[in-house]
Amino acid sequence: MRERLKYDPATVAWCKAFEKKTGIKVKLVEIAEYYTMAFSVFAAHSDAYDLIQSTPSYKDDWARAGYLEPLDEYFPEERWKEFPPIQKEMSQAVGPDGEVHTYCAPWMNYPSLWFYRPDILAKYGVEDPRGEAPHVAEPTGREPAPWGAPPYTLEEFAEIAAQCHHPPEIYGMFVSLKEPTGFLIVLTHMAGGKCYTGDAMTSKTVNLNNPASRKALQFLADLNLKYKCLAPGVFEAPPDGRVAVQEGTAAFGYTHMGANKRLYEALGKDGFGCMEMPPFTKGGRSASWASFPMWSVNAFSSEIKKRGAKMLCDHVSTRESQITELLVEGNCPAMASVMEDPKVYKQIEWQWQLAVQKEATKHSTLEIWPLWMETSKIVGEQCELAIKGEKSVNDALAEANSKLKEYLELAGR
Repeated sequence: MRERLKYDPATVAWCKAFEKKTGIKVKLVEIAEYYTMAFSVFAAHSDAYDLIQSTPSYKDDWARAGYLEPLDEYFPEERWKEFPPIQKEMSQAVGPDGEVHTYCAPWMNYPSLWFYRPDILAKYGVEDPRGEAPHVAEPTGREPAPWGAPPYTLEEFAEIAAQCHHPPEIYGMFVSLKEPTGFLIVLTHMAGGKCYTGDAMTSKTVNLNNPASRKALQFLADLNLKYKCLAPGVFEAPPDGRVAVQEGTAAFGYTHMGANKRLYEALGKDGFGCMEMPPFTKGGRSASWASFPMWSVNAFSSEIKKRGAKMLCDHVSTRESQITELLVEGNCPAMASVMEDPKVYKQIEWQWQLAVQKEATKHSTLEIWPLWMETSKIVGEQCELAIKGEKSVNDALAEANSKLKEYLELAGR
């Protein structure tokens, strides 16, 4: 089960394939407040749902509490060779027995990209960031931005976004800055830092007010206050950069990789482009905020239903289902090699964008924060004030650090 199912034809497709293969029926349920529901199910030790969508931010707590059923029998060590190393880390956790087990079946790896309109860039004299992506039939003689093509740095990127900013007809960029904790984390890593010390975030290791995070938040504030290139609505939830690019109201839009197929369907293969986040300094590190949606089995379901749910977890991580995600919705599969499969590749017309998409999976950035929905909100509210110019960067991060530390202490972390 997962929220917004009506937007998930790929999920419906691989569930139908599973039913045909096993004879086991799958009932898909649409849930509006997904994680609220999941917490209530676990708190009541309920068997109302057998399969739960899990994330790295919650799976550790859920596994340690005994809410999830181990999947070790379906994911022996040999199978992990099919996935990038980070996926194994995201899927495993320490259980009630103090041992590490696999609790989550890999589903997708969702880094975000900057999407853009080549026609808008050309109109305002900006060079197309498209370069020679791997396997592109018509090479341009350079690598895609941010390596061999401009913009080479975040500052250059902000400048060309401002160059394309001609409201109310066209805005420079559309990016969600409503509680932008994920964005802060990405830019902090690109600046060479991290939001906590050591291997895990606790009340004792929180370290938000560091030079890298200050640099990161200052850039976000500059987009609004210095370059003045943002579209209206970026502080509202939930904004979608894809829609702005698709409708031609913004030159650049930041959103997850699944936008590739939808933009292709709306604009054609040459009507849009995508690129990774430019680094702070030329030749520096690029990164992307990553989401790793996975599937887990409810430990409170009956034994027979747990067996069927485990089989479905196994199925979603097969090459067959991973290909379905890519072809049906354009989603980025956890099994990255699918994007290199010649049989799959030739079925996709947006090939150079796919090549950029695959490259971006190598630069996925993720910090696992405990109680993500609550902790990210605490930090995001302070960051938003700094971006709007209502609080200094230093004061915002100091306040965020203090509030986050206090919250984690109260939560026993």
